[in-house]
Amino acid sequence: MKRLLFLLLAFTFVKSFAQEAVVFKIQYLPSKSYKMSMDLDVESIMNFSGNQEKIDQIKASGTSLPITVLNLTQMATTTTTSPTNSKGLIPARIVFDKATSKNTINGKETSVDQPSLGLIVVGNYDVNKIIIDSLVSDRLDAASKDAMRTVIENMQASIKFPEKPMRVGDTFDQEVPMQIPIAGANPFNMTVKTAYILKSIGKEKANFDIRILVTLNMDDNNSEMAAEGAGDGLVEYDIRDMQISRTVSNMEMTLKMMIQDLQLEGKMKIKSTQEISVN
Repeated sequence: MKRLLFLLLAFTFVKSFAQEAVVFKIQYLPSKSYKMSMDLDVESIMNFSGNQEKIDQIKASGTSLPITVLNLTQMATTTTTSPTNSKGLIPARIVFDKATSKNTINGKETSVDQPSLGLIVVGNYDVNKIIIDSLVSDRLDAASKDAMRTVIENMQASIKFPEKPMRVGDTFDQEVPMQIPIAGANPFNMTVKTAYILKSIGKEKANFDIRILVTLNMDDNNSEMAAEGAGDGLVEYDIRDMQISRTVSNMEMTLKMMIQDLQLEGKMKIKSTQEISVN
């Protein structure tokens, strides 16, 4: 009896331990509907110092300093998948249901629909990567469609999870490039390094904390540029649907650069929220 009890306890322990290790991966499944919504909220304050004559010219043109810019970009898509075809691929159709941008510059607000609104993407999923066959839109020209094709392909599975099982407390890092355009000057080429820390694993969801570090890529920039940033957030992973169901990040950045004899100094706050539901 004692031996049987010991074996039962041992089996329960091993089973519980095994359930605490999960292989995370992003995968699109056949005959599903995926609804994604994304909000990107950016607040930036820019100011100039240096040549007073040029600063006076900027002010005389009607531009108040510092320049405060609030930008809210919202996007929503619906991805519908069909049964797996004879090639082992999953046919898919992505519709851009919403694509808007609202800008407020020194209190003056403008709102526009992005050209991607109404875009229809037709292709096939090979595990987590879409192979695009065509893009249908009456708002995008050929060059814009090619650019959107690149953006969409890069959007897929933006988080690269380790191939090995992960347990609570495990971490992994990922680096991605980021570019900040500056009117009348070279863009800031940055590197965003994100550390993912697995905090919990439940029956349906797993949760990660994230730590973000932004550095200037000195190979692509000159010595008159300086930038840095940091942030944090969370990632929620849906175990059954094999999707990232929710991502929230908050980041603050500072940047400086010389434009001829003017120094531009800026501060940015960036908040991003993305949610995906599966039916």
